[in-house]
Amino acid sequence: SLAAKYELFQQMMVSGARIIVIDPAAARLKDTPGEYYRMCKLLKGKYVSFSTDSKNLPNVMATLPRTVFEEEMRRIDSIIRIFFEDEERHVPEPQKPLLSTAIVESFRRKGITKHAKEFWKRKQPKLEDLLFVLKRGLSSAKTEATRMSYEAMIKRLEPCVGDGLRSYLNTSGDEEDVNNQLTVFEFKDTPDDDKPLLITRMLSYIKKIAMETLDRTIIVLEEAQFWLRDPNLSKYLAEAETTIRKTNTGIRLIFQDLGQLEGCKEALTLLGNLAFVYVFRTAANLIPVTKQAFKLNDAEARVIELSRAGDYGILIWENKHYKLKIVVDPDTYKVITTNPDDLKRIETEEGVRKEESETKQLLLRDLGYEPATIEGGLLDIVSKIRSNKITQRVINHYPNKYKSIITNLLRKNAEEKKSPQQRERHARRADSRSSRY
Repeated sequence: SLAAKYELFQQMMVSGARIIVIDPAAARLKDTPGEYYRMCKLLKGKYVSFSTDSKNLPNVMATLPRTVFEEEMRRIDSIIRIFFEDEERHVPEPQKPLLSTAIVESFRRKGITKHAKEFWKRKQPKLEDLLFVLKRGLSSAKTEATRMSYEAMIKRLEPCVGDGLRSYLNTSGDEEDVNNQLTVFEFKDTPDDDKPLLITRMLSYIKKIAMETLDRTIIVLEEAQFWLRDPNLSKYLAEAETTIRKTNTGIRLIFQDLGQLEGCKEALTLLGNLAFVYVFRTAANLIPVTKQAFKLNDAEARVIELSRAGDYGILIWENKHYKLKIVVDPDTYKVITTNPDDLKRIETEEGVRKEESETKQLLLRDLGYEPATIEGGLLDIVSKIRSNKITQRVINHYPNKYKSIITNLLRKNAEEKKSPQQRERHARRADSRSSRY
């Protein structure tokens, strides 16, 4: 994780690349910040979290700007089909033509056809419009087989409208702006059944933006096993990779180990075609499959088996292999780390710096000049209070740490100014109170 974020940080700072992260957040714990949340906020990026309560979910039926009608119908058809897949992730053949026709009819009813100019600016249909068309198709079905196909599709789509469990998908939401140097989309609170649909929809939009702008863009797919094991997503990913690489755009696939891809031959084939691969510490039981997948020799396999977390790894670039160590400078580390202990330490340090900065501003205000040190400024404040040039009330605005120091200095100064007789009487009173207790 650290190496991945460091590489992305370098791409942003050095080459000015735009980074777009899509994170299914499959391994994220409830009520904990996402992997990229802190980095995104510190770099003033845009962090978008999708859930069943989201008001910003994009309309899965909406067309994209400046596109060809026929291409948009095919794109939307490929996304909507995910609703109607069986257990083997296939749409029954009898349903395919009926669904394609229903999608086009849903747009026609909104006045959107291949002859409509700038059709993406018109009011777009939603899932409820598609359901309406399917029900009309059922009422006019002439064969039992056609009727059964319509009934099956209607049953799958009905939970997406009204008070259905998936009705949050029946939205007319607009697209999220990705014109930021860092944009993160995460789906922690999105039901697992709907993640492929929404992620495919989001990726199709990002692909369109990337192909339009030609700006240096890197699309980061976290939890890559989620993409590679899903037939539709892996197919879509392969198609996207062949088109967007010609538009100054790259893709990063990030996952923990090859054990997450067990039994997925298509995924291993795709990994074999990557331009470069970073391989870090790997569990002993996964060394054989990792060694075979990336054609590592015995010495390289030993490196990734024996290295500690954050230690050495192997960079595979074309046919060359390099032993490497990721060394992150302290300032960058503070931005990209998610280590709980380090975050606590960084938070403490930042709190101290904030207190110091606030105190310097207060000293400048109360003294009329900026002291060389905070300690010297506090002594000057005490002198001004003792000489009645400022009131003691000013210290109430200081952070507790420095307010306590000023108070103790005033008390100590007052004790030093007492006569020996006064100090003796004060000590006797203190002893008397102590003996009573």
